[in-house]
Amino acid sequence: MKFEIFKQDDWNEMKEYISTIRKPMDMSPRQLEKKLRHLETLSAQLPSAPAKLFTMNERKRNYLRAMPDEFKKHFKLANLSVEEESLATMRNFFEDIYNMEQTKKRREERKNNRNGNGNGNSNGNRNGNGNRNNNNRNRNNNNNNNRNGRNGNGRGRNVGTER
Repeated sequence: MKFEIFKQDDWNEMKEYISTIRKPMDMSPRQLEKKLRHLETLSAQLPSAPAKLFTMNERKRNYLRAMPDEFKKHFKLANLSVEEESLATMRNFFEDIYNMEQTKKRREERKNNRNGNGNGNSNGNRNGNGNRNNNNRNRNNNNNNNRNGRNGNGRGRNVGTER
């Protein structure tokens, strides 16, 4: 059945395709490695395909080639090489960079959410202070109620406290 659907050299096209894949920004290096292995496994099932499409060094080169330019720059600056590093070492190296970038991105998002979006209006608050002013107002009201002997339960003292 496979021979009727696929051409004899389709595995070669898949091999070329795998060699040109780029990692999406939101995909972790670990996920990318799994996707590449999955594609390689599927490609090996095509008619006339060799048992192994890539040598280990070719697989590592494909993995490096798929990384964003900034990741490749870090790899080179760390004086690492495809020939000397294992795929697991490369994955861990790129995972560290990816995790640092994700942490930095989350911090920036939190900072932007906390400080407003720059146009003077943050989620409906006119001053960009989030709910801080409302929280302060509620805290002040509670303090005034407690000073006046009220705690919101209609009695002049706290429930369950002895005098």
